[in-house]
Amino acid sequence: MDRTIKKLAVLWCKLDDAIDHFFKRSTLSSNSARLYFLIIIIAVYGLVITLFSSYSSFEQKLLFFFGYLLTGILLIILFAAYYEKKRIKNSRLYPFYYVPFKWETVNYELLKFNEDERIDFNLLLNRRHVQNKINFRENNKSKEGANHRMLFSMFHVLIQDGIEHFTDVQKKIFFEMLRDSFLMNRKPINYDTLKSSFSNWKYDLDTEKGVAYHQYWKNVFSLP
Repeated sequence: MDRTIKKLAVLWCKLDDAIDHFFKRSTLSSNSARLYFLIIIIAVYGLVITLFSSYSSFEQKLLFFFGYLLTGILLIILFAAYYEKKRIKNSRLYPFYYVPFKWETVNYELLKFNEDERIDFNLLLNRRHVQNKINFRENNKSKEGANHRMLFSMFHVLIQDGIEHFTDVQKKIFFEMLRDSFLMNRKPINYDTLKSSFSNWKYDLDTEKGVAYHQYWKNVFSLP
């Protein structure tokens, strides 16, 4: 019995992989010709089992065939819509993964986000777009503008493997995420200055100031 169950499970996995491959790599990345091809296969198979079915009258066989074909087409459409929905949702998510931490251990006094901003920050850490921009309140030395380096350091601590070795494509997406998600002391982020600010941040990363920034955010999120 165990061997039979294992064989059935293996066959089921192969079928599931085949369906997944078809819809992800073929149907969704090409035109609808493959869908029509699959419908033809279902129609041919339905015709074969209809001819060898136990129904005696032609009308019964005809109703069975069209019922089978309609069910197959509906299932194909549902599968295609499901994978297309997954593709659309995944395309809306930011491609950054964050280290796990417990929200109840966060030092909210140091984080300086109000309750609504925490909700949006939680959305962001789930790779989603914020509903309202988060006001980042860390001042720089001049006390007039927000500290971009502190913002970079926060994400360097939170993003898995850090942000130091981001490629140009990753940096572009990262900068766009910052621009669309944060205000700097209630002022919009100047996107054009992020590249130079990031370079300056990387230069100071191993300095006493950079290490202090890094440790500050570890303390905020209670990270080891």
